[in-house]
Amino acid sequence: MIFFIQTLGCKVNKSDSAEISDILENYGFVRGNEIQDSSILILNSCAVTSESVRKTRQIARKFRRINPESVIILTGCAAQTFQIKNLDEVDIILGINQKNNIPNKIFEFLKNKEKIFDVKIHKKYDIFKNFNFKEKHSFFREQTRAFLKIEDGCENFCSYCIIPKARGFIKSKPISNIKLEAENLYKFGFKEIVLIGINLCAYGQDINSDLAQAIEAVNIFERIRLGSLEPNLIDDKFIEKISNFKNLCPHFHISLQSGSNKILKLMRRKYTKQHYINIIKKLKNNFENVTFTTDLIVGFPGETNENFQESLELIEDIGFIKVNVFPFSARLGTPAYNMPEQIDEKIKKERVKNAIKYSEAISKKILSSFNGKTFNVLFESQKSPEMYFGYSENYIKFNYKSNKNLYNKILKLKFDI
Repeated sequence: MIFFIQTLGCKVNKSDSAEISDILENYGFVRGNEIQDSSILILNSCAVTSESVRKTRQIARKFRRINPESVIILTGCAAQTFQIKNLDEVDIILGINQKNNIPNKIFEFLKNKEKIFDVKIHKKYDIFKNFNFKEKHSFFREQTRAFLKIEDGCENFCSYCIIPKARGFIKSKPISNIKLEAENLYKFGFKEIVLIGINLCAYGQDINSDLAQAIEAVNIFERIRLGSLEPNLIDDKFIEKISNFKNLCPHFHISLQSGSNKILKLMRRKYTKQHYINIIKKLKNNFENVTFTTDLIVGFPGETNENFQESLELIEDIGFIKVNVFPFSARLGTPAYNMPEQIDEKIKKERVKNAIKYSEAISKKILSSFNGKTFNVLFESQKSPEMYFGYSENYIKFNYKSNKNLYNKILKLKFDI
């Protein structure tokens, strides 16, 4: 049987989809590239915003419309959080913990022709289920980067976030397994590895380890990059440890969400604006040519124009090269869903627009400060037959014209915006 997977959401979800693919292929299924040619259609969903859930429903309906005779499976965060309990188009709904059971659930449905709903609630002492990929997967958009999921779960319980319910408690991949999988990925020819997790900084809290040890385990790669980091778990000791890895890319994505202490407190974020600023200062002191990216939520309940302005001011003070801006999305089952002083949708849209415009202007200013400096650029893909693009170690994007094949090559180039 041929199966097709569509993935919504983060790189952790993409990693999960790659695992599902390997599991099915081990059972003799064949991965396809088209909806209409596949008898099994799998949707790995996201639940981080209401738009993500809406899109999940939309895609499920598209699956049924394009391929009426297929078996449609819904898994991922929208399934796990019961955002979608009933959907006529879906035959099988499985929780995140049921990846290994997907082949058996398919056979069960084909035998009985009865809808299946199997979502198990996360337990405190769930362990990380280890999985080593047998091949280089196409689920990862950047083919020159290997993405290695080393952590799952989050226990921050921010007031707006459904992810702890979706992903459960912190679970960490043992160092021995990280090292083994890194060695396998290295053999595939990757020059860069990206360590990812739902709350990456929390890695090791359940197994008496830490993120620095995980970095050490993948130290065979020319470049090591970290996924999104939580500010409350970054301290002097952590910065000192990671600064010893010369192949660790000097680019850090550190979630901000708001530049207002009032809003951060309402969000139940475990840090203040000053703590965030101090982290950035210390990283700048320890990494040459370091750059920063972040996430920002605007329109959170109670956010005034003055609070929003605080966020813009902090964006300028930090000097991010990229800010992902999201309007607040009320998630049923979170404290923020029923908070007073909900912000009008029109105001949210206007703040998103203004924040993007402002952050792009700041980004251009920061990038111009790197003019004339030389960086090592790993080329990922072609924009045209002779035009390649790639990223420097500090995540500056380069376009470079060449009649040679630069795919997965590293070149030393001078930056000129």
